[in-house]
Formats: sequence, C-alpha cells, structure tokens
Amino acid sequence: YIETEKGWYIYRFRNLEFVYPSEVSVLNPVPQTTIGAQERILTITTCHPKLSAAERFIAYSVFESFVPRENGTPTEVSAVVGRD
Repeated sequence: YIETEKGWYIYRFRNLEFVYPSEVSVLNPVPQTTIGAQERILTITTCHPKLSAAERFIAYSVFESFVPRENGTPTEVSAVVGRD
C-alpha cells in the first residue's frame, strides 16, 4: 500500500532478484520479460548485503487497485496500523 493525499495505491508483490550494481535494466519501464508492458510496475531497490555496494536487492510489485481517500482507509491498512 502506498498512501498519497488522494488515496491508497495497492500493489501485489510479484518477485525479487539480486543483481550487480551495473545491472541498470531493472530500472526500465518494463524491467522483466515475465511482466507485461501493459502492467503498472513498482520497483524497489536497496543495497545487499546491508550497508554494502556489492549487490542490489530488487523487489517487483504489480498495481492492483486504487482506493480514493474519501472511501476511507482500506481495511487491510487499518488492521496493520490501527487507524480508521
């Protein structure tokens, strides 16, 4: 879930991979051939291992839906953060 002033964007985790820092294709609009070009992708990158520049840990998620703020906090978010 990504919260913005307009509402919540809901993404579903798809998969992850480890790459070398020189592997910049993970930042392409369609970073993997297994993901269709029509899908909305969220790519999160971080260093691996922690505090090292040896590799990059890449996590991919695919957009599922959007919940406008006026519809209230999604039930799943409320259950985790305890807010209504």
